Amino acid sequence: MLGELTLRGEATISSKEIGEAIGAGSHTVRKDFSYLSETGISGSGYDTVRLRDAVASRLGLDSETRACLVGLNQLGLALLGHARMFSSGLTLVAGFDPNLNVVETIEAGVPVYPSYEITEVVRRERITLAVITVAGGNIREIAERLVQGGVRGIVNLAPQVLKIRDAGVHVNNLDFIGEFRVVSALLAHAGRPAAV
Repeated sequence: MLGELTLRGEATISSKEIGEAIGAGSHTVRKDFSYLSETGISGSGYDTVRLRDAVASRLGLDSETRACLVGLNQLGLALLGHARMFSSGLTLVAGFDPNLNVVETIEAGVPVYPSYEITEVVRRERITLAVITVAGGNIREIAERLVQGGVRGIVNLAPQVLKIRDAGVHVNNLDFIGEFRVVSALLAHAGRPAAV
């Protein structure tokens, strides 16, 4: 968001505008930004360039993170084509798939490899972040290969929960189906009359 504002030439943004964009109160925004030692000017807001740089520095987005994607299925290909996903310091440098036919026939903007080459390629390309979209198969084995190569962070979009014993590896399991169920339950509950 801040990057887009600076590209559009907008010099300042208020805590209220930031809060509305991210679904938080302006007080929360001001409190959180105080941890960055960033303070806005009352009535003028935050300098967008300074704020963008402070957030990027604190979150490590001001240095390159080399990433790979494992699973060149429809979801994986959609992510490959989503330019904003691999911005803000993320650089996608490789794709992997367990199916050799996919690897040999796919047209991607990055080099693609069979899954059995994960450890070697991750090590050679200095990849530290992986996104897993493999729908079936053994994601634990895939994760082990990634970690052996040097990956320290995994975003798991596969339908199975992934746990890594290595405390130095961070895993974020995202369950799309579970999220649909939560929203569905909220909708069902919202349609019921209040209990008397």
